[in-house]
Amino acid sequence: MKKIQQKISKLKLNKILFLSLNERTITVRVNNNGKRELNKLDGCYVVKTNSPFGNLDSQTVHDRYKDLAKVEFAFRTMKTTLDKINYLKYTHEGKKLNIVSLNLLEHQK
Repeated sequence: MKKIQQKISKLKLNKILFLSLNERTITVRVNNNGKRELNKLDGCYVVKTNSPFGNLDSQTVHDRYKDLAKVEFAFRTMKTTLDKINYLKYTHEGKKLNIVSLNLLEHQK
């Protein structure tokens, strides 16, 4: 039971789930009030920036964060795609750079 309680604590569900032990039976009780309180924060997140306060409004910070997620997704996709593509290995390094840049342009759609 101690391991289960530690897992509940690690997942920060202490306000929702309560365990009790009766002989060899573990009972889990759900606190619906606590669940409703935590559900109020569903979809909320904090984006921390090092920009001085007042330089950027919250919508701009949010938009740049979303743009960053798109760029990271494009790089992950590109890396997995390049692993699967059989392409010629040119000795001229400029050619390899052209392959990568074409891949990046594809994700701007």
